[in-house]
Amino acid sequence: MRWIAALSMVLLASCQPDAFGRSPSEVKAEQEQCLADGGRFDYAGLNPAKICYKTTQDAGNTCTQNSQCDGYCLASD
Repeated sequence: MRWIAALSMVLLASCQPDAFGRSPSEVKAEQEQCLADGGRFDYAGLNPAKICYKTTQDAGNTCTQNSQCDGYCLASD
């Protein structure tokens, strides 16, 4: 009887939204789209939810301001 209760808890937990409020099917769709676009779907720091990481075309290049970058320039303006 305990195994039924344990199984029920696991099944119910698998239907819960992630830390960003996305359903499991939304997460799967986002992951598939991310991978199809050449991204990497992984955990976001200490957050227990996964996000899509995409490398910009100018990754690794030197910049001095945000207007010089596809993404975010880490140099101070």
